Parts: sequence; C-alpha cells; structure tokens
Amino acid sequence: EVDLLDKFSFSTAYYENQNRFSNYETAYYKSIGERYPDPDSTYHVENAVVPGAARTKPFKEDGFDYGYAIGNVVFAPKNYLTFSMGNNAQFVGKGYRSLLLSDNSVPATYFRTDVHLKRFNYTILRSKYFDLLRRPFRTTVEAYYEPKLFSTQFLSFSPFKGFEIGYFEGTNWSVGDSISSFKVDPSYYSPLPFISQLINPNDSLRNSINGIQTSYSFKNALIYSQLAINGVVTSKASFQIGGRLYHPFSIKNLFVQGEYNNVPNGIYNAANNRMNYAQYNLPIAHPKGQGFEEVVIRLNYTFKRFYFDWKSTHYTLHNYQRTSLVVSPIDASRIHSSIYHQQVEIGYRFNPLMNLKGFIRSVYRTTNEIGIGQTNMIMVGIATDLIQHYNDF
Repeated sequence: EVDLLDKFSFSTAYYENQNRFSNYETAYYKSIGERYPDPDSTYHVENAVVPGAARTKPFKEDGFDYGYAIGNVVFAPKNYLTFSMGNNAQFVGKGYRSLLLSDNSVPATYFRTDVHLKRFNYTILRSKYFDLLRRPFRTTVEAYYEPKLFSTQFLSFSPFKGFEIGYFEGTNWSVGDSISSFKVDPSYYSPLPFISQLINPNDSLRNSINGIQTSYSFKNALIYSQLAINGVVTSKASFQIGGRLYHPFSIKNLFVQGEYNNVPNGIYNAANNRMNYAQYNLPIAHPKGQGFEEVVIRLNYTFKRFYFDWKSTHYTLHNYQRTSLVVSPIDASRIHSSIYHQQVEIGYRFNPLMNLKGFIRSVYRTTNEIGIGQTNMIMVGIATDLIQHYNDF
C-alpha cells in the first residue's frame, strides 16, 4: 500500500495457493465449479471455486491450485468526496454477515464513489460480474464466461448521534447470454436509486435486491439490523438482528457479538436465473445462500499480544439447495438438516498492524447431511488476516 501526496493512494496484492480442505468444504467448492456446455445443451462441472478467492485447477489428488490478485486506486479530491477503482470484494453492513452485499464471493472489478455530507453518506458502486458458464462458441483458447453488470446505491442518514438508517439497492444487469451480447440498459448508469425498478418493474434483463439497514451505538455497545427484499414488491424477505459488546463487565479488551439471520428460499433468485444474486457461482450476500436460519456467537479476548477467539455457528436448513443460485445447478437435491460449527483459536500477534500471527485453531462441525458427517480439524500456522475467508457454512 502506497500513499501519494494527500489525495492519492493505491494498494495491490497477489496470492498463490495450493490447498487441501475438509470434506464439507471440498464438496461445496466442487459443486459450484465452472459449467462447460455439452452437445445436448446441458452443462457439466469442471474444477471448483473457492469463496473469497478464485476458480481452481487440480493440485495432486485431492487439492486445489489457484491464484488471485486484488488492488485499488483511491483519489480523494475533497474531504467529503472519494473515488476508488480496482479489483476487490465489497461489504455493506455492521454485522458479521451481510444480507445485502458481502465479501464472500470472488473479487470483482469495480468503480466506486463515496460522498459524505454532514449527516448523509451516499455510495455508488459499479462492478462487472460473471456466471461461470463457458460460452459454447469461442475464438480464443478458452471460451468466455457469461458476463453481467452489477450496480449498487447505498444512502445512509444519521438523524442524531449514534443512530443510522440506510437504504440499499443492488441490481444485476444482463449484457447477453450464452450466444449473444448487447449493451446494458442506459438506466444502469443512473446514480439515483429505484429509478429503473419504477420505470420497468417486470424487466427480465435485471433483478434487484432492496434493503434497509439500521444501527444504534451507545456507550460500549452496538445494535444493528438488516432487511432485504427481492424487487419492488415481494412476499419474501430476509432479516438480520445482532449486537456487539465492547469491554462487557468492565473487562478490558473483551469483545462479544451475537447475531441472528433468517433467509428464506427464493429471496435471491430471479425469474431469469442468469440474474440470480450471485457472482462466480457464489452468493454475493450471505455465504450460505438462502433457505436457512442462523445463530452466530463470537467472543474475543486480547491480553497484550496474546489472544483467544471463539466462534459458534448454528444453522437450521429449510428445503435447502446447495447450488440454488447457480444458473445451471447439477445437483437439485433439497436438504432439511441442521449444522453446528464451532471454532476456537489461540495465538500471538507478532505485528498487530498487519495482524501477522502465529496460531493454533480447532474446528468442529457436525451435521446430519448425508455423505458429509462430522469434521474435526486442528491447524497450526503463521498467517495474516488481511482478507476475510469464511469456512463456517
């Protein structure tokens, strides 16, 4: 990361990986892999996709090889105005999860504008996404993926100290299908929210998620919520409620968080499944997709540079489909199950600024899903936490 004078900065990073994962992670990453066309107009799956990272190639017998780059350039001509562009994931929310836009998916190219005026904040984001469907015809070595565009408007308002309420709009826009390409609707470029949905609410070439976000901070606590609905008028909605406590019971450097998420089936689907709320075959909201209830409890305690971190996640799955947001799902089976995921980590931070740490981590996961079973892992290593990677799904 480099700062140039007072108005410019840029950062870049490249990650090369050869990994092996647990059985439940491996099964999921393979199920959302690239779709290659068959002569009968169906698709078959090759390779895999790792959330928060990239598509993969095989590594030895049971591993994955993948690399990915992130970076951005930031220009702040005024203290109330910031422009940024690059290749990275985005996150909207105050919670551990986001039901509107999260950093679960693969990094994407973007252009972003942030405006801060007294009690108002306005974010305009434009990105290019892909469904990992290989086009059947090509003139290059590898067939091109099916692209789509993504737009976000997020307006927040703080009427009094500590309280914030915001409106979110995230829309996928079609620019073609497996054999054709065309220009995006001009309203994609409009910085005003809700306009395209009101002009043509039944347009099959786009699909929007609308949301409301609220938060209130007081003393050493924060409570927050999100509500997400599909389109202008819908009977389906997902919601989140949670809270954070800092230094509870007067214990310095103790952090506690609790969160509940309820996401019904169909909330992120579109009538035209190429407009599903996904990028690189991955959900761009909650990492689990849709069709579940979730409770998350987190606790972190730091003493000097030593730390203890505990995270417990419990899911109840309702008619859940692992690939419900993939354009061409191969496995359409539905799951009624529960998942319990617990992670405990202790370690020492060598460099708190970069979060360079040595750690020992224990992961326990159990489910009654057929063919998955129980997971027990012990990991020891040195790492940085500059990028969020979720494995508690």
